[in-house]
Amino acid sequence: MTSRDEVAELASQVVARLLPGLLVRTQESRFWSTTPDDEVLQGILVSAGIDVSVGRRSQSVDVKTTYNVDALRRPEDADDSAGDLPAEGWRSSVVLHGQWHIEEPQTLSDDAVRAFAVKVGVMTLHPYARAHIQTAVVAAGWPTYTLDVLTHQDDLFVSEDDPESVDLNLVTLD
Repeated sequence: MTSRDEVAELASQVVARLLPGLLVRTQESRFWSTTPDDEVLQGILVSAGIDVSVGRRSQSVDVKTTYNVDALRRPEDADDSAGDLPAEGWRSSVVLHGQWHIEEPQTLSDDAVRAFAVKVGVMTLHPYARAHIQTAVVAAGWPTYTLDVLTHQDDLFVSEDDPESVDLNLVTLD
């Protein structure tokens, strides 16, 4: 496992090689919704997840974040033995891709690239995901939903074995 200080130091190795310019693009966006009504709103439970992967190209480090947010309610009369009854609510899935131009990215260690994804990539792409999901939810007629602000992005990658350290292997290396 890697301490939070070590993660910051590894990420700084990449940051030191950054060239001007950043490309952010929405790679994929999916939104599903039922018709919003007051009854459905009473039982909505929101769950959100994020997956992060990072890769190196000849001139860049690329970070991809995949957000999956479900705001669902099953009908109260649903019986668990009835199988998969249709859910009520909405689902949003957004895949964002950030590309940072770097001097000689191939010479960076795998851990440095993963640490960059944790410390810089997630924090940079998260506001774009927040805005994208919020816009889709409101456009579908639901009350505003906004993802939480990330204040300690390391917490997304905390090791189960050692809560004081970061598990960089939770970031997929392409």
